[in-house]
Amino acid sequence: MFTNLKQADLDVKLYHIEESEITKNDAIRQKVITLPVKGTMSLHQVICLEHQNEIIVRDLSCFCQSTIRCDCFATRVVNVCKNTPTPTTTNDEHDVGVSIPVPSLASVPSNTLHEIDFSSDLFGCWVVVNYDEKPYPGIVQDISHDQVSVKVMHCIGKNRYFWPAREDVFGYCYDEVVLQFAGMESVTSRHMQMPLHTWQCV
Repeated sequence: MFTNLKQADLDVKLYHIEESEITKNDAIRQKVITLPVKGTMSLHQVICLEHQNEIIVRDLSCFCQSTIRCDCFATRVVNVCKNTPTPTTTNDEHDVGVSIPVPSLASVPSNTLHEIDFSSDLFGCWVVVNYDEKPYPGIVQDISHDQVSVKVMHCIGKNRYFWPAREDVFGYCYDEVVLQFAGMESVTSRHMQMPLHTWQCV
C-alpha cells in the first residue's frame, strides 16, 4: 500500500516507519512516568526548553523578549517526567517544577515597594493588608492615629483579585498593613493580580 501511495504523485509527503521502531519507542515511553502540570486550565503559555523533560509555563502570555524566556507573570519551570526530577521547592507530588528565582525583598527595585509612612500622603495609595493570615490588596481611604481605612479587593484564587459589587472598606491597625506598592496588574477585564515582586513578598 505504501508503495502504491508513494507512486500516486500525491501532494502529501509520506514516511514509512518500521514496526520495530514503534515497538522500541513504546518501550522507552513505558519507562517514563509523565506527570500532570498543576493548574493546566489557567495556563496561557507553555514553552519547550532544550531539556526535553522541562517546560516553562505562565498564567499570562508574554512576548517582551524574542526568545519568550522572561520571568514575567510568575513564570516557572516544570519537569514533566518523574524519572528525571529537577530540584523542587514544593511538596506537591504533581508539581515537580522549580520556580525561576525571584529577587528577595531587599533586592526588589525601590520603585515597586515602599516603606510605609502613615501620613496623609498615604491616602489613595495601594497597600496590602493582612486579614485572617491572607494578603489583600486595596486602596487607602482614610488614616487615623492608630488605623488605616482601606477599600480592599476580594480574592478568587492564587494572586487573583476583583472589586466586589459592594465596596469592602474596613479599618486596619498599622501592624496589619504589610506593605505599600505601585498598583495592581490587569489579568482580565475584571480580575487583577499583584505584580510578581509584590506577590513574592507577601
